[in-house]
Amino acid sequence: ANAVNGAREMFLNNGFNDFLAKPVQGKDFAACLSKWLKKELIIPVETTEETTIPEDFPKLAKDKINLTAAVELTGGFENWLKIARTFANSIEEKAALVQEYFLQGEYKDYTIQVHALKSASRIVGAAGLSEIAAELESDGNLLQALIAEEPASEKTQALISQMKVKNDKLLELYRSYIDLLSPVKNYGLESEDEKQELSEEEISEIIKALLEGCEDFDLVKVEEQFALLQKAKLPEKLNNKMEELAKAVENIEFEQIAELLK
Repeated sequence: ANAVNGAREMFLNNGFNDFLAKPVQGKDFAACLSKWLKKELIIPVETTEETTIPEDFPKLAKDKINLTAAVELTGGFENWLKIARTFANSIEEKAALVQEYFLQGEYKDYTIQVHALKSASRIVGAAGLSEIAAELESDGNLLQALIAEEPASEKTQALISQMKVKNDKLLELYRSYIDLLSPVKNYGLESEDEKQELSEEEISEIIKALLEGCEDFDLVKVEEQFALLQKAKLPEKLNNKMEELAKAVENIEFEQIAELLK
């Protein structure tokens, strides 16, 4: 993240092989790794990533989401869709944390949360939300320094009051994305009528492969096998766990996935 003048030279002079400044795109990171890895360790693959936005994808408010720029930044529509789903599913939980930390005066934790929101918002294409979060991150860092020096000063209290106004604006805007991104959650997923009929044995094989993926920390395998479950008609007990499982897969919580499946 440190992209100030001279940072590249500083790192390279102190033993680093290379340097990438944020925001780092996947293709840039891959190119950098390819430059330094031994050639025999690199297996060329055909890329199937598509940066074109499908015609049937729901229209999103352009003043809230710059979809074209976000798809380009994330390296493809499918990547963006996965990220946007994770972003949308975490809004209520993350917004509650931001609000709680601010109201409790836990400004260090608060600043960490708005820093994360700044980055996540930018990646998903919500530039306006990212800008407000960036302002509050800067304010939060300043506030911590002021509290360390003079906690009860007028300057400190004035900054807290200013941050409260911005924070209320941030949370209102952030929570508006719950409705805005609601079409994203189910896009491309089969309806119940379209789902495949699988035998008990076939479902057991998918679950077995999922558990193996969790044990091996193999995210690709877990995502592929979970996608098969999403396309299948499932027994009620398993079907009731799918929402919780989807969140665990999104958050790469291998232990939780395994626990839910067992």
